Amino acid sequence: MTRHLRKAALIFILLSACQIHHLSPPPRPSQSRTLSHALAPAKPNWNRRLLRAAEADDYQAVMDALQHGASPNTRGFYDMSPLLWAVSRRNIAMTKLLLEHGADPNQPKKDRVPPVFLAAMSGDLALTTLLVERGADVTRPGENGQTPLLWVAFYGHVSVADYLVQHGAYVNAIDRFGQTPLFMAERQHHNDMISFLTSHGATKR
Repeated sequence: MTRHLRKAALIFILLSACQIHHLSPPPRPSQSRTLSHALAPAKPNWNRRLLRAAEADDYQAVMDALQHGASPNTRGFYDMSPLLWAVSRRNIAMTKLLLEHGADPNQPKKDRVPPVFLAAMSGDLALTTLLVERGADVTRPGENGQTPLLWVAFYGHVSVADYLVQHGAYVNAIDRFGQTPLFMAERQHHNDMISFLTSHGATKR
């Protein structure tokens, strides 16, 4: 009788051990990898960081993002690229850095306005020159058919207008509203600009 009780007790202990083992299996290798992957920190989005840095006019952060492989031609809201942000901030050092890393000097924002349009319109001859030397097209119009020269004439930046004309800008370009550079200059009473344009054969229509 005692021997039978001992056997029963031993069987009970063995069954209990098996049941505990069944309820708490060790993690499989694949499960361990999945768990470690879930706990791993997310990789930085360097393209997004580059856009934010350019928008914030942060040269060092732009350089850091480029060194980590960010694309200089990535696009953000309204198709703004890092180069467009740099030009809109009139940051010539950042513009040069982005161009050296392969930024497209003709990549426009959503309204088809390219970087050289922004540089010329602001009257920044040095920035305009840099972009043209790196391949910017001064004849490329925006979505309304407006070229950089038209708005340069509107703001009266004669030195920039002279540079654009020397590099192929058409003095009688007409936008979708029928406006020419001379029309814009006369509208704003920029006499020096009017003289410059007419001396290069400009007409109002």
